[in-house]
Amino acid sequence: MPRYTLIGTELSLFTGKIKTYLQWKGVPFEVLLPSDEVYRNVVIPGAGIAMIPVLLIHDDNAGYSLTSAKVLQDTKEIMDYFETLHPPGSNDSQLLPTPMHHPILPPTPTRAFAARLLELLADEWLVTQAMYWRWHPPHLSRQDKFLAAEFGNSSTGGLAPFQAQQTLGAKRMARFAGFTPGLGVSETTSPALEWQFHELLRLMERHFDSFPFLLGNEISLADFAFWGCFGPHLGRDPVPSFLIKTEAPGVWEWIERVNGGHRWAGREVRAQDGDRRAYGMGKPHSQEVLHDTVPESTCRVLRFLLRDYAPVLAATVSRTVQYIDRKGGSEVSLPRSLGEQGFQLTHADGKVGGTRRVQTHAVWELDRIITRSMETDDQRLYLLEWVRSECGEEVAGVLKEAISAWTGSGRRVRRDRATLIAVAEGSIGSKL
Repeated sequence: MPRYTLIGTELSLFTGKIKTYLQWKGVPFEVLLPSDEVYRNVVIPGAGIAMIPVLLIHDDNAGYSLTSAKVLQDTKEIMDYFETLHPPGSNDSQLLPTPMHHPILPPTPTRAFAARLLELLADEWLVTQAMYWRWHPPHLSRQDKFLAAEFGNSSTGGLAPFQAQQTLGAKRMARFAGFTPGLGVSETTSPALEWQFHELLRLMERHFDSFPFLLGNEISLADFAFWGCFGPHLGRDPVPSFLIKTEAPGVWEWIERVNGGHRWAGREVRAQDGDRRAYGMGKPHSQEVLHDTVPESTCRVLRFLLRDYAPVLAATVSRTVQYIDRKGGSEVSLPRSLGEQGFQLTHADGKVGGTRRVQTHAVWELDRIITRSMETDDQRLYLLEWVRSECGEEVAGVLKEAISAWTGSGRRVRRDRATLIAVAEGSIGSKL
């Protein structure tokens, strides 16, 4: 049986995403803190980039050698690996007992597509909120002591004196505090980001009043992706977590449910009336979710987030296709960023503008959605019609533009360690 080491910290949103998944999946693993030495000797040689989380897969015969282990770096590839290795329902003795006995991706097309869209939004759009509430100077000044202690603790495992942890944590914080301008955070966009956070909490609170998880009554890929932003960042840092607890206690309950539900496998609670149910796995007034439907309250969250992100995605695809055309050739390596582009954020009083980096990682995520949910014209038309009916003509039109531009490029994205490669595979389907 392979053994696993997860390199990451409790403060990393993508580490949080994969950690909760592994726990709900029942995968036994140990955590290795990413010290400078671990980055230098394990992460960079194995993954090709100084990014976490990193999963090390140890061969039984090689013990826990860090340098000989197989390395997976991206959360999506790690989840793909375990969903293939341990398909649900196989009664796999290698896994620990958990309440999740189903695939993380719903088996029906609309729900699977919605889960993938929510993952894209969490990874590429909600990350701005996570970073804004942690690093934007007015918020950072109110929680910097807490963050320094947390960063120091995550770097040392609590094995250094507290003052030394804070000193080390402050140095590590300096590496991240400068990320926010590239995500579009500025004094101009700050009011819109704050307004959007309160609106998002309102929409999520309404949803979690009726359902325990984002797609209904079962945990899914969407929950793990969203929890990555809410668990280690928005629900942990003092400033945003106060807002969540005071404005949206149902969202806080969901954060706790995703983080801790795996610990209650097989345990039940009994109400005074004798009703018994699995701890934290449902709500007494949960609505039934039909075969391939997405709750209306989830669609409101999708509509709200896609309204501003769909144009960003379309512009990112356009810039990426232009770059590929300039380079030419059957395989084009994509840089992580292709300069900056303008974007707009909805505010209570209209729109505000800003600039942000063009992140090619989003094109890889879109490519995965197309190849796994929209391989045929009929599938694309069906799902885009669903987007139109749930999110409106404008959002559906911009998303259609992004998908058409990418399928029309005749490319697929291959990930080679940390490098994204746009590979020519001929024309893919007809133009939408």
